[in-house]
Amino acid sequence: MTDTIDPIEAAFEAFHENADSIGTQVAAALLAHRIRALLTATPSLAPQLVAKIPADDLSLSQRGKNRTVLLAYRAAFSGLRDAFYDLAQAEDVSSAQAILAAAKDGDSSLGSAFDAEVAYEAGQSPTDLLANRYPATEAGIDAALAAYAKVIDPAQVTPPRIYPAPPAMAGNDLSLAIGNILAAKPALIDTLMGKMPSYDQMLAQMDPNNTDAANDNALIQKGRGMFRGIAVGFVTLCESHDQADAQMLYDKVKAMTPENWAVEFDHWLKQTYGKGAADWLAVASDGTK
Repeated sequence: MTDTIDPIEAAFEAFHENADSIGTQVAAALLAHRIRALLTATPSLAPQLVAKIPADDLSLSQRGKNRTVLLAYRAAFSGLRDAFYDLAQAEDVSSAQAILAAAKDGDSSLGSAFDAEVAYEAGQSPTDLLANRYPATEAGIDAALAAYAKVIDPAQVTPPRIYPAPPAMAGNDLSLAIGNILAAKPALIDTLMGKMPSYDQMLAQMDPNNTDAANDNALIQKGRGMFRGIAVGFVTLCESHDQADAQMLYDKVKAMTPENWAVEFDHWLKQTYGKGAADWLAVASDGTK
């Protein structure tokens, strides 16, 4: 009789192996993506994952604890949260509720952390998020952009945070929202691109002689978040073997000017997901939608 492979345990083992070869930050990004994919496909694994995450170890600033181990827990928690986002966005309410239940049934501190993080990043509770705040429409894109603007604005900070989100962190959440929208309706890519800052605009905001640094960084991270959202949607489509739509998104990126956009797209895919655009398109072609 062969031993059954525990996919959650395998994901953690892969993280520790990758941490030695490609660095902890990239390994953590891969772990978060792997957990997200596992739970999106099999939400029933959520209780097993939750049992492995000590709620007290979600903070990376603790003294006397191995930072690599803390990073693994934090990445796994992010994967749990992102799987919930994906399922909520796909209107798979029962599966999203299964993940929410697992998070709430574990350590009470972890359940509270899940509630607080979803509420802060999405602007509403996990239960309300199941109402599909970012539908696959132009209005959904506008809502995601409005949420980005809100969380970085000191005048609109709400509990549990007492400080506005750094634009880079808010930009990451914008990427996820945009990615989910494009995965659900790839044809919205033209609408999205019409709302993105141009490459020249973003370069101008990096001018060291420009003293309005806070606004500059907000625009840069907004542009990056929107652009990387295309990559998130692209990977999701490739994993779903939707070759035609994945190729269409990539062709739109390659047609962007200047060509720096396409170079950045491929670089970010490799850094975050471990494979470049060509390799992901090979995944898309390996099957049918």
